Amino acid sequence: MSHAAKTGAATTAAAAATSKTFNGGKNKFHAKVTGTEQATIAPKHQRQQEVKKARTKWSEIMKRDAIIQQQRQPPRAKQTMVVTPAQFGFNQAKPTAAFKQTQQPPLNLLEMMKMAKEVCKIVTVYTDGACPNNGNKEMARAGYGVFFGDKDERNVAKPVLGPDQTNNRAELLAILEALTVWRTDPELSKYQLRIMTDSIYSRDAVKDWSLGWAKKQWCKADGKPIVNLDVIQDIYAILGPEKAHARSRFEIEYIKAHAGKYGNTEADALAVLGAKTHPPNYEVQHYKDILGLPPTPPYKLTQL
Repeated sequence: MSHAAKTGAATTAAAAATSKTFNGGKNKFHAKVTGTEQATIAPKHQRQQEVKKARTKWSEIMKRDAIIQQQRQPPRAKQTMVVTPAQFGFNQAKPTAAFKQTQQPPLNLLEMMKMAKEVCKIVTVYTDGACPNNGNKEMARAGYGVFFGDKDERNVAKPVLGPDQTNNRAELLAILEALTVWRTDPELSKYQLRIMTDSIYSRDAVKDWSLGWAKKQWCKADGKPIVNLDVIQDIYAILGPEKAHARSRFEIEYIKAHAGKYGNTEADALAVLGAKTHPPNYEVQHYKDILGLPPTPPYKLTQL
């Protein structure tokens, strides 16, 4: 065999071996051979290493440029704050012993959590009204009850005084009584108040309707007079928009009557008891005589 033939055969065998190696390898690359030129394709992991080296080099260049820029900038002058004892009310550099005695130690986490729990504590009160022969002007005798808890001295069982003897009026008077106790009791006033009532009328009158009626000078949209206006105005005087702090710490919820709820059952018993304790001259008396409130002028806001 001639030298040219041997060279051609060797080239062909090398090309075939290269093609087989790249086709059967892990990366499955294929090399095209044209004549004596052989295209070499780098494996995938080699390309990744090259890219990593390039990124590392670029990062080093950026860090170097940042250091150069920082060195070129003039150094900033350090700002120091000088605080004299006179700014804190001291005549000398160190606080006196008398001042140290007046300072209370800082509160720890447990004490702070305890104080926050006390502030967020909610007192739940149940109110109810009762009126045997409701709707009969001659026979109706209404009363209301407020239940704070078992054997609580603040529990209330009182009759509804005045000519208006209705169940709705008794329900509103129970809410007014609970608010009055909450506002005047020094221990109870520290906490938030939640009133549970079984009267949807009373809940809506206190929570929603009174705000709209006050904006319309205590008149309904149809021009008819508001029933139990004097009681609603007294409640509004405690929870109106100008009493935002009190209103933010108060909530009223509806509870179904005679559904086995202990607090509602006790409040109902107190209301029935209050309806049985009417004085002989109840027609000429008023609920404000019991609560100690000033009389309410008709259709005017009561300032408590």
